[in-house]
Amino acid sequence: MNEYQFKPEIAILYGVNEAIFLHSLSFWLAKNRSNSINFHDGRYWSYDTYKAIAERFPFWTVRQVERIISNCKEQGAILVGNYNEDKTDRTKWYTLAGEAEDIYFPKTVECIPPNGEMPVPQGIEADTVRDKPIPPNGEMQFTEAGDPFHQTVDCIKGTVTNQLSNTPHKPPKGGQRKGSGLSDKARAMLNEYVAGDRELTEAMVALMEIRELSPKAKNTDRAVKMLLAELDELSGGDREAKLKIIKQSVLNGWAGVFPLKGGTAAPLKRKEVRHVE
Repeated sequence: MNEYQFKPEIAILYGVNEAIFLHSLSFWLAKNRSNSINFHDGRYWSYDTYKAIAERFPFWTVRQVERIISNCKEQGAILVGNYNEDKTDRTKWYTLAGEAEDIYFPKTVECIPPNGEMPVPQGIEADTVRDKPIPPNGEMQFTEAGDPFHQTVDCIKGTVTNQLSNTPHKPPKGGQRKGSGLSDKARAMLNEYVAGDRELTEAMVALMEIRELSPKAKNTDRAVKMLLAELDELSGGDREAKLKIIKQSVLNGWAGVFPLKGGTAAPLKRKEVRHVE
C-alpha cells in the first residue's frame, strides 16, 4: 500500500488533502531551488496540470484536485501564476505562500518594502496574494532546503494511506530513527541517477525513506552505488522497469531492490541476486 507524506501542522491549518498537495509542491520547489530553475518574480515555481496531479494521487479525481488547489489558493497557502512561453498554454504554475511557505521554507530575514505595500509580481494572479511582504530586491532569502535527497528522513512528519488515515511511521527497534547517513556524494549519485525524472525521483525518495527507517539497511556511498548498480542490472537500464522495481520495493516495505515478480512477490534468495542493504 502506497503512502503519502504531509506535515500535521499544515493539515491543521489547511486540511489533510491540502496538506498532501502542499507537501508534494514543497518537494518540487526545493528541487527547483537546488537546480536554480523555474525562478520568476523572486520565487521558485512548479507547474503541473490537474490531470497529471490526479494520476500521481489516484485517490483524487481531477475535480477533487481542482477543488484542493482552489482551497489552497483561497486560504493563501499558494500563489498561482502563468509563466508559459506559449501564451495559449493554460498550464498553471504554483508556489507556496503564507504560513505554508514559512513552515517549509523559513526565511532568514523578514523584509518589508519601503512603502509598506506589496507589489503584485507579473504573472501572479492578484487574488492569490495574501499580504505577503516581498523584499525590495524581489528575492526571498531561504535557509538551506537542499535537494530531493537532503535529510529525507527528517521530512517525514506524518503519512496518509490511500484511505487518507493519519498513520505515523514506526521507528526502528530501540525507539530512535537513524540519522540520515546520506553524504553529499551519495545524494549527488541519486540526483544524477534520477536525472530530473519526476516519477523516478518520487519513487526513489520513498525507497530511501524506507532505508532510513530500516535498522539493517546502510546508506553509505558504497551501498548507494551498489543499490543503483543492482537496479540497472535488474531493469536492463529501462526507465519503466526501474520505476516498477522501485515501486515494488516501496509497496512491500523492502529496503532493497529485487527482480520484478509482481507487487506481492517475495525477494529472491539465489546467490546471483544481490540484495543491497
